Amino acid sequence: MSLISTGLIRRLSIGCFLAALLLLSNFSVAIAASDSEAEAGCPYANKKLGKAKCERFGDTSVLRFDTVGKPKAHVVCVHGLGLCAKAYIPFAERMAAAGYRTCSIDVKGFGAGRRAYDQKLALEDSIAEIKELLTYIRENEPDTKTYLLGESMGGAITIAVAARYPELVDGIICSAPAWKVYKKKRTTAKGLVDLVMTKPGPAAKAVMRQATTDSSLRAHWRKDHDHTLDLSAGEILSFMRFIAKTPRRASRVEVPVLLIHGLKDHLIKPEGTARLYQKIPSEKKCLLMLDSGEHLILEEAQFDDATINAVQRWISDCSCPVPDSKHTNAVVIVNTK
Repeated sequence: MSLISTGLIRRLSIGCFLAALLLLSNFSVAIAASDSEAEAGCPYANKKLGKAKCERFGDTSVLRFDTVGKPKAHVVCVHGLGLCAKAYIPFAERMAAAGYRTCSIDVKGFGAGRRAYDQKLALEDSIAEIKELLTYIRENEPDTKTYLLGESMGGAITIAVAARYPELVDGIICSAPAWKVYKKKRTTAKGLVDLVMTKPGPAAKAVMRQATTDSSLRAHWRKDHDHTLDLSAGEILSFMRFIAKTPRRASRVEVPVLLIHGLKDHLIKPEGTARLYQKIPSEKKCLLMLDSGEHLILEEAQFDDATINAVQRWISDCSCPVPDSKHTNAVVIVNTK
């Protein structure tokens, strides 16, 4: 608004002024009246965020990645357990560069907000905030399709949102949705030890080892305090109860669905995702199994070009994508109804 002189505004008709204002606004997926005001209230404001703009939305933080011109679609990303919105920065930058306006949202109780606002894990609160964000996007750009994407815990949340509010999404993408967990009892027992430790204990270390074989990535998680597995017993119990309901929620999902899972995932069982595929009643669904994929596929820059291309092709028409790289083997399972 400061770039438009008072005299110019007076000379413009109401219709022309509104059109000019719309062009200048470069509509964003979040909330704030200005980027500077938004970033000032965001706990990530002083961190290295690449091309992301940080905003507060309700009680949580959103990182948004704008496109030049009208976006092909909106993509809203939900992170996994222990991670935060920053985990999607490389993926979101790639998507935005390809014309998909992308944002990632902190699940309540994770990210910088856990320390800045003393937040605890609250999955139902996060679902409500995601609903509000999707509603905001729908109301402001009803002609642009919106897709909700989640990995691990984020995948389970994505399924829950799609089951409850199908009118707010045109499709969902779920990578290794949390449900069937390897070594659940052993990890839970180790978690009791973690509760009395100030540093990552046996359970946290076990989860990190199961999530990735990349030692540099595990070191990054230990050093970055925005990523945390330091959860209370109540938070862990709440999480386990939530993901236990994933199959029931999946049975109510009727929007288009792309499921992705790495066959080398040692944290969430691939057969669990295959069973979710069977339960989902959507007439447009696809299960993409990647032979070399570990637990993380879309977060923390663990994707490859073939996976990015497959996701973008699926968004374009919701048909099952086949990775076009000869170096990537994938089992693509289509709905045969």
